[in-house]
Amino acid sequence: MFGNKNPRKFRIRFLVMLAVVLQSPSLRAAYGPVARIAPARFAIENGGHTLYAPYIASGPIDQSNPKITRLICLQHGAARNPFSYLDGMTRAMEMAGVEDETIAVAFQWLEEKDIEAHRSDHSLRVDDLLYYSSDWRAGNDSLSTSDNPRPFQISNFEVIDRFLLECAKRFPNLKAIVVTGHSAGGQIANRYAISNLAEPKLTSEFGVALQYVIYNPSSYMYLDEKRWSESEKGFAVPSRSVRRAIPDYNSFKYGFDGSNSYFKRSGKTAIHDSFPDRRVTYAIGEKDNDPAHKDLDRSPSAMLQGDSRLSRGMRYYQHLEDVFGPKIAERQRVVILPDVGHHAGDCFTAPLSLEILFGVVTSSDDLIAN
Repeated sequence: MFGNKNPRKFRIRFLVMLAVVLQSPSLRAAYGPVARIAPARFAIENGGHTLYAPYIASGPIDQSNPKITRLICLQHGAARNPFSYLDGMTRAMEMAGVEDETIAVAFQWLEEKDIEAHRSDHSLRVDDLLYYSSDWRAGNDSLSTSDNPRPFQISNFEVIDRFLLECAKRFPNLKAIVVTGHSAGGQIANRYAISNLAEPKLTSEFGVALQYVIYNPSSYMYLDEKRWSESEKGFAVPSRSVRRAIPDYNSFKYGFDGSNSYFKRSGKTAIHDSFPDRRVTYAIGEKDNDPAHKDLDRSPSAMLQGDSRLSRGMRYYQHLEDVFGPKIAERQRVVILPDVGHHAGDCFTAPLSLEILFGVVTSSDDLIAN
């Protein structure tokens, strides 16, 4: 009854079953409604209607400022707390001595439970706010439900597009934009770097250079159907038994299959043509290597990418080398942040990050892993 003639198949099935068990809600962090909604509002107009995306910023963005040369567009983690993220980034700006010429902005991607929890505070006008499913990490459209109807729906990636273009118009001396995020925010940064539609216009019309800094995401978006194979010691389409066990291993957001509307507008061919030329740094904490971390995505599709954030980040860069060859190293790199775990503030203020984010040179140049 318990015999198995194919140990390799048994091992694959066991690992898949283990991943499914580890994915159960009782073993993953569950975040309730946010305690605070960010006070500032970015207006999104569509078909004569206006909705708003809440955000906080290190300084005013609703007026022109010739001193501003760099914009940090910061993406929060799963708890949807932009306040702590902005605090960490502000410390980094002060450490680098760039707070006068840099402005940091952190959007808050609300979910429906946040709308419900704050409905009694009429000053917030939550009925005018955009809200999303948990797949705000991947640029899915906002929601409109019978309990909380909205006149239109829009990808948070398009919100970012519009915001960056508005800032390029507003700040006449803006030269650099950094889109960055940690953990779930790193997932946004990864998928936005791959797909966004704003970079060509920002570069050609406004002369603004974009950079993407991706800190410790729980998963990445792969650009083909291959995954690392221990038996092949390289990347290959998973075996038939793995594909039977995990038929959706390449589904969106882990791959292109079933992409959302924003990615379809970007186009798979155009993405493959443009992405290698985008400046991307994958910054991974040396100590973010816990396969049992409470927020780690342990779905079967994610487990095919590695067993921890550290291993997934290193493997993803190898995937990019496999897809694009040596060209990828001309504009993209992976960096290990020494003695840093899964903590946004520690990531932002690490000496290497000050160099990556602000161009402040440090002596720690021996930890670039590619």
